[in-house]
Amino acid sequence: MSLCADLGAPSYEGGQTIGTALTQDTTTKRTGAGSYKCVVSAASTCYCAGFNFSGASTGVWFCRTYLYIETLPNGDCSIFGFTQAGQSVVRHHIVLKSTGKLGLYYGAGQVGSDSDTLSTGQWYMVDIHTDNTQADGSCTIYGRLEGSVFASATDKNAQLTGELWIGGGLHTSFDDSTTGTWYFDDIAANDNSGSYQNSYPGSGKVACLRPNAAGAYSDGDSGPTPSQNPWDVTDDVPPNDATDYWIFAANNQDLFMNIEAASVGGIGAGDTINCVEVWSRQRGETALACDLENGVYVNGTAYRGSSMAIATTTWSTNREYTTNEPCYPWYIAEINPDDSAAWEPSDIDSLQIGSRCVDANPDVWVTAYWCLVDYTPAAPSSDVFFENRYSIEQGMKPQTAAGMSGVLVE
Repeated sequence: MSLCADLGAPSYEGGQTIGTALTQDTTTKRTGAGSYKCVVSAASTCYCAGFNFSGASTGVWFCRTYLYIETLPNGDCSIFGFTQAGQSVVRHHIVLKSTGKLGLYYGAGQVGSDSDTLSTGQWYMVDIHTDNTQADGSCTIYGRLEGSVFASATDKNAQLTGELWIGGGLHTSFDDSTTGTWYFDDIAANDNSGSYQNSYPGSGKVACLRPNAAGAYSDGDSGPTPSQNPWDVTDDVPPNDATDYWIFAANNQDLFMNIEAASVGGIGAGDTINCVEVWSRQRGETALACDLENGVYVNGTAYRGSSMAIATTTWSTNREYTTNEPCYPWYIAEINPDDSAAWEPSDIDSLQIGSRCVDANPDVWVTAYWCLVDYTPAAPSSDVFFENRYSIEQGMKPQTAAGMSGVLVE
């Protein structure tokens, strides 16, 4: 199962927060429109965004982020790790130190040695892996930098680790840094289930594609001004919430719209598609229970995920009514559901995204949809003339990153 998050899109497309929210930055970014920016200015303060895998549960997780350091912290600062649903202190996590090195931690105690020193002004791929399904004393935790393990342990007790958090000051009981600025991009995570994306995400990127044209269904109407195109009221960056939205006013109404071409997100014809997700931002007309099923429309058939229970008048991204639960995409597909084969870039060009409103009593209002695509760029061709090879290689940048079969972040 995979999960990716588009942090390159506005921060509303990221996770929920406990403490001070991260901001979007459109200047310092690895791919897409931007990144998550973390500015630490006080000790024992949590600056974060989170993504929910499975709430308060044990599991096997492989998670990746790209990290760019602008200024180092002046102390120890927890930046990336797992916690139980709704908790503000991480359990297994990676700490950025004033030396520029990373440390792997189990609670408040360090595991193994520090990583090599990271430089400022450069993107690095950082992974954390945990297996909490074993007996106490046999659970594992690993930290990796640029694909190489720098610290690990295989003798830990099981802990509940159903959420992934990024930011700074995530472990407030010992984080003592009062300064520092860094960025996160192309976040992805896998669990170990299924036949695809069941280990480390590896190198990759995340594209964010938005509705741009009519699709198979347009049940419902726009609000607060009626008779607007559904794609025009659900593609705003950032989402404008109550300014315009789509209204589902009857049970089992469907809305599916075409999206931007794969090339708009930087996906090339030879690239490998790892995962496709549908995200949305919505609320109920009142706080009574109502339900939405996000999904895709492929080759004349709709494929939808589990029902999302809304029951709130607060605009929320992918989130059920439970307070402080990080967002989670309710539709994830690692392969094309139409033919059970790997996604192709051409499949993305004809893809439609949207929802069925299973329960529209009260009405469901959706202010934004977007499709996240985790992909691995094709390797550059080696079939070139010798005289051209130098200039081609000089123009290449090292690429590192990619995703949990379940959540993406650009």
